[in-house]
This record gives sequence, structure tokens and C-alpha cells, in this order.
Amino acid sequence: NLNELINYLKQMTKFQIKTLRHIFMTRLYGYSHFASYLSIFHHQQDDTNKSDEDIEKIVYEGTMAKQEAETKLENHNYLNDLNERINNLQKDNDELTSKLKVAQIQLEDNEYKIGILETEINLLQEQRNFNNVRIGDVTDVEWRDDDENNSTQLVKDIKKLNRALNKITEVKRNVKEIKKETVTELFSSLGCNTTIKDKQMKLVLVAALQQKLIRCIIDNAKYYFEHANTGISQVQNISVDNLEAAILFKTEDLIKLTTRFEDTYSVTGENSRTLPTT
Repeated sequence: NLNELINYLKQMTKFQIKTLRHIFMTRLYGYSHFASYLSIFHHQQDDTNKSDEDIEKIVYEGTMAKQEAETKLENHNYLNDLNERINNLQKDNDELTSKLKVAQIQLEDNEYKIGILETEINLLQEQRNFNNVRIGDVTDVEWRDDDENNSTQLVKDIKKLNRALNKITEVKRNVKEIKKETVTELFSSLGCNTTIKDKQMKLVLVAALQQKLIRCIIDNAKYYFEHANTGISQVQNISVDNLEAAILFKTEDLIKLTTRFEDTYSVTGENSRTLPTT
């Protein structure tokens, strides 16, 4: 009945309603042309001189009009299916593009972390080689594991210093602004050929900042020891601020005296060989 038809129409999707409307319009278009041909046919029936060939032509044209309308409907449905497939393919392409961008960001982040780790490894290897050379100059000496002169403890201290340097000089991946002129000036002062546009610029910047910081510490320490050697001839007169400098200078004096003692008395015992030399 009519109510059931109305309910059924309400449940249809927009695409179904649009297709149904197109079907009705196509049918009406075909039938209207066919009706016009029939009307002409009826009007011409009164004309006794109308030949059978004209009648057949009218019927043929009406049939062709109907077939043309049906063909248009089929083409319309085919285009709708094709558009739906294109939309689905576009969605799949957008999803794959989004996943590719995420993977690219993760890859760059991993490359950045790998670069940091390689820098830390190289630094530790250089420090280890340096320490092995320094330790090789002293023979027959055994230090406890908790002794600050033990090579193991020294490596731990170097690692701790390296972590502190990384924390201070770390360059974030998503940093919004970098002073390009300052970075260029820093690279130039260190003889570095890396430019601000290079892919590994941030990684090199970390190493450059660490080197700059270490040089600054060394320069300040050198200045301190060079200007803190006054007033340390008497132990009781040494201020708290100059204790480190006093220990250094007294150690140097002790080394000089020990070396002189060894040269004078030709002492070649194992104990004398364990003392540091300048």
C-alpha cells in the first residue's frame, strides 16, 4: 500500500533515491517520446493516404528512443560504480601516504639517535685509548676498584662527564629556531666544513658544542692555576679557594725533587718507577 511505499522510500540512501529518480526520469523521457510518436500515428490514421511504411517508421523510432534511454541509464550506473571505486582507491592512497610519513619521521629520529650514540662511542674509545697510554707509563701499580686513580673508575667518570655534556649540549629534533649566524661562526672557529643546510648539521652541532664547552673549561682551569700560585709557599697561608692549585704545584715540586733524587743516587728500584713523571 501507499504507507509501506513511503516507509520504504524513507529507508533508501541518497544514492538509491538519486538512482531511482534518474530511472523514473529516463523512463518518462522515453515514454514521452514514444507517446508523441503514437499521437502522430493516431493523427495520421485518419489520413487514408498514409502508407504502412510511415507507421513502421514511427514504431521503430519509438523503440530506438526507449533503447537510447535504457543505455543512458546503464552508463549512469557504470559511472557511479567507477566513481565509488576511485574514491576508495584515493582513501587507500591517503592512508598509505600518512603511514609513509610516520615511518619517515621514525627513520630520521632513529638515524639521529644512532648518530648521537656513534659520537659517544667514538669519544669513549678515544678516552680509553688515551687512558691506556697514560696507565702504561705507570708499572706495578694496583688500585682498588673504588680508588679514583683506578682506570675502571676513570672510565666511569668519563662516561658521567659525557652524559652531562650531552644533556647540556643536546639539540632537540623539533627545535623551532636555531641562530644560523652563530652556528656558522662556531663551525668556522673549529675548522668544520659542515654548513647549516647539511642533513647531519644538528649532530655535528652537538659535537661542536661539546668541544667548545670542554675548551672553555680547560681555558678557565688553566687561567685559574696560572693566577692562583701566589701566596702558597706556606701551607698555613693557602686559602680554601686555592687548595687545588696548591696541590698541583706541590705535586709538581715533589716530582721534580723525586726525579732529582733518582738521578743523583741512581735509584732504579720498583718503587721509584711507580712515581709519575713530567
